[in-house]
Amino acid sequence: MNLPPELQAAVASSAADLARLTADLYHDPEKAASLAEAGRDYIRIRHSAERVRSALDRSLGLARKT
Repeated sequence: MNLPPELQAAVASSAADLARLTADLYHDPEKAASLAEAGRDYIRIRHSAERVRSALDRSLGLARKT
């Protein structure tokens, strides 16, 4: 995934790393809130209705009507 830098810090490569990340976020509510906001922004931008519609149109070979 092409994640922005603030979300790349939330990627874990092992179960132990994920557990540490989860515990860190539990103990740092501000960091958890910031990460959650960044995640919502990522989803809103990358998976908007228009982007999904456009991707489906391209994959199905449909031309968008203007």
